[in-house]
Amino acid sequence: TRGHAPTSGLAVSNHLSNLDIVVFSSARPSIFVSKKEVRDWPVFGWLAALGGTIFVDRENPQHVHQTIHLLATTLESDIPVLLYAEGTSSGGETVLPFRSSLLQAAVDSKAICLPAAIDYQLPMGEGSVPDEICYWRDMVFGPHLLNLLGKSEIQATASFGEASGIEGRSRKELARELHQGVVALRDL
Repeated sequence: TRGHAPTSGLAVSNHLSNLDIVVFSSARPSIFVSKKEVRDWPVFGWLAALGGTIFVDRENPQHVHQTIHLLATTLESDIPVLLYAEGTSSGGETVLPFRSSLLQAAVDSKAICLPAAIDYQLPMGEGSVPDEICYWRDMVFGPHLLNLLGKSEIQATASFGEASGIEGRSRKELARELHQGVVALRDL
């Protein structure tokens, strides 16, 4: 890890792989926000629900509003929350634009926010991170998981930026600032 994992507030990160949750949880147990489909995944969905994951149906505006309220309540309880604001995972060549709707919870609860970033490396000859570690494009979960389990070594780095208050910022301004912070952490 680089920097200090938050003990409360909202950490906002890029998203590369299903391993991201394991890596960030090892730095600091947190509540994660995930798309609702994860709840239906065999074993992993059950584990995510047991871990307190907040599931969101991004296609349903009413559910997004309910999720914002639940997320704000969680943040007010001083429980650290980690959000992947890109809304999907990528190959890691860039940080995708952040969706701002769920950041309204931080604005409403006046929670501290900080950028976080995840990066992976493989030993020479083990393949490329986008093709072997990242879960994106049209990858199928089962074969991808078996491929991950077959790796001799995966190095992961979780980086945390400086926490700041959100006074006077809209959710869209907050999204831009956090995005810039994540990009800066990945450029270390």
